[in-house]
This record gives sequence, structure tokens and C-alpha cells, in this order.
Amino acid sequence: MSCNPQLKNLRKQIDVCDQQLLLILAKRMQIVQKIGQLKKESGLKPLDKNRWQKLLAKEQKQAAKLNLPPRLIKQWYELMHQYSLRIQK
Repeated sequence: MSCNPQLKNLRKQIDVCDQQLLLILAKRMQIVQKIGQLKKESGLKPLDKNRWQKLLAKEQKQAAKLNLPPRLIKQWYELMHQYSLRIQK
């Protein structure tokens, strides 16, 4: 099946974006590990409810400005947060 050149180009752009997302996510997880270590050394719990609630509200507000679906952003951040807490334990 022959692919439309414009469609092919757009898919390449998506591939680049996906690679960038993965690199950013990997960097984020490295930082999460460092935060977890610092929290352990300081005797702090992995979950900071106040910070988490503020962060989620801030990111949802930013997402709305970018016309991103609020539910998608909430689910994405909740998933990242769950993994972050696992890493920090």
C-alpha cells in the first residue's frame, strides 16, 4: 500500500516527538531516583500530598491553555506519580 507523502512526513514528526518524550521521561526518572535517595537520607516520606496536589492543579491549568484534554493529563501525571513513588520507596 502506497502512503501519502504528507501522511508519511507527519508520521515521521510523531516519531521524533515520541523519541523526545522518551528521553525526557528517562531524565525525569533519574531525577526521581535522586529525590528518593535524598528523602530516605532525610527521613522524609515519598509522598508529599500538598506538593502533589499543587503540581497536578498547575499542570492541568497549563494543559488547558494548550488545549490538551484534562483527563489525559490527569491520567498521565497520576501514572508518572505512581511510578515515582515506587522508585522512591
